[in-house]
Amino acid sequence: MPLFCLHCLDKTDGGAEARAKARPAHLAWAAELGACVRMAGPLLDEGGNMVGSVFLIEAEDLAAAKAIHAQDPYVTGGVFGHVHINETRWAIGDRQTRMRRLVLGNLNYSSWSIRPLMVARKVGLPVEEIIVPLDFPETTARLKEISPTAKVPLLIWDNQTIWESLAITEWIAEWAPPGTVWPEDPVARAVARAAASEMHAGFPELRSQCPMDIRGRELPPEMTSKLAADIDRIQELWSGLRSEYGRNGPFLFGKWSAADAFYLPVVTRFRTYGLPLSGAAADYSAAVLSDPDFLKLEAQAKAEPWWIKYGPDGRSSGYLKTED
Repeated sequence: MPLFCLHCLDKTDGGAEARAKARPAHLAWAAELGACVRMAGPLLDEGGNMVGSVFLIEAEDLAAAKAIHAQDPYVTGGVFGHVHINETRWAIGDRQTRMRRLVLGNLNYSSWSIRPLMVARKVGLPVEEIIVPLDFPETTARLKEISPTAKVPLLIWDNQTIWESLAITEWIAEWAPPGTVWPEDPVARAVARAAASEMHAGFPELRSQCPMDIRGRELPPEMTSKLAADIDRIQELWSGLRSEYGRNGPFLFGKWSAADAFYLPVVTRFRTYGLPLSGAAADYSAAVLSDPDFLKLEAQAKAEPWWIKYGPDGRSSGYLKTED
C-alpha cells in the first residue's frame, strides 16, 4: 500500500495553545488509526518544544491520505499553519523491523488481547503495540485490512501474520528462551498448557455474566448454578495447581508462566464483580493483582478514553467525557 508523509507545522500565532487544547482528542484519534500508521510524533524546536507533527501513514492514494489528515483534531482545532502531504517510499532502513506489531483491542475490556500482550511483555518481545478500539462503526473494516479474521489480537512479524491468542502465545514461546513462557519441567509444562486451554475454551457462564472491565467495580451478578460451577472449578483449579506446582513462587506454577497470562482476565473479573475466593486461590489472585507488570497494564487500561457497555441489544461504545 502507498506510504505518505504528513509534515505539519503549527501556526506561529496561537498554535501552542491550540495544540494543548486539542492534544487529548488528537491522541485518541491517532490511536484509532491503528496499523495504517507506520510512524508518528511531534516536531520539536531547538528547545524541545512541540512545533508541529509528522506522520507516516499507509493509504490507498493521496486523496485517502488527505481525508485521514482532515479528521485530525489538530486540523479541526486550527493548530497547523503549514501542511505538506507527499507520497514516499522506503529506501534506507529496516522496513521489516517496523512491521513487528502486536495489534490489540482496548486493554480495559479485551481479555483476548491482554493474554498474549502480557506474555510478550514478560519475555521482552521487541514489538510495537497497536490498539484498535473495539465496537466502533469503523472497527471491523479497519481490522479486515490487516487480519484474516477481522479480530484481535494479531501478531505481525516481518512477513508472518499470526492470529488468535493461544497461537500467538505459542509463537512467542518458540521465539523466547525455554522456560520463560511455559514451565521447563515437561510434566508441569503439559499441565500448564492444559490449564490455559481450559480457560481458552471454558467458563462460558463467567464470561457472559461477568465481562472483563479492569477499572470497573460492579455488583455481583445473580448466582446461577452454572456461574457457581464455574467459580467452584476455578477455585479448585487454582488451589490444586498452587499446591502441586507452586512451591517456588506465587504463581500457578511457582514462576510466572503463560498459564498466569490466560487466567489474568479471570482474576480481574473476580475483583470487578466481588466474586468469592478463599485460601490458596485468594492468595494467588492477590499475587497476580500486585504483579508490577499487571499494575502497569492496569494503569494503561484506566487511562484509555473509550467505554464499552453491554445491554440486551448487544455492545455499544463511545468516548469517556474529559474535563475541559
